[in-house]
Amino acid sequence: MIVLSDFDVLFNGSGYQKLPNGIIIQWGASATNSAGIIDVRFPISFPNKFLSAILTEANANAWIAGSAYSYGYSRKLSTNSTLRVISRCISNNGLSGSPGDFSFIAIGY
Repeated sequence: MIVLSDFDVLFNGSGYQKLPNGIIIQWGASATNSAGIIDVRFPISFPNKFLSAILTEANANAWIAGSAYSYGYSRKLSTNSTLRVISRCISNNGLSGSPGDFSFIAIGY
């Protein structure tokens, strides 16, 4: 029998939802440093394994004409407690680390 306590949740700017089958969905927002890197601490650690994350731009009004911004994460440098996010700016001058705001959703168990 499933009860409401099986659905532990934290509703904030950064939060999580635990599901009865053990899956945990977490979300949050942050910004990379001037080199385009940050380790974001999850609201709670995944007790077993961090599986995947989706990142998106959170400050598109700051985009500059002639440039494109990309956000990704390093599976190798992420842990059950932290997400290593990397942002890059692609322009006529090439590829460079770039500070930027992003939002994420992460899944694990």
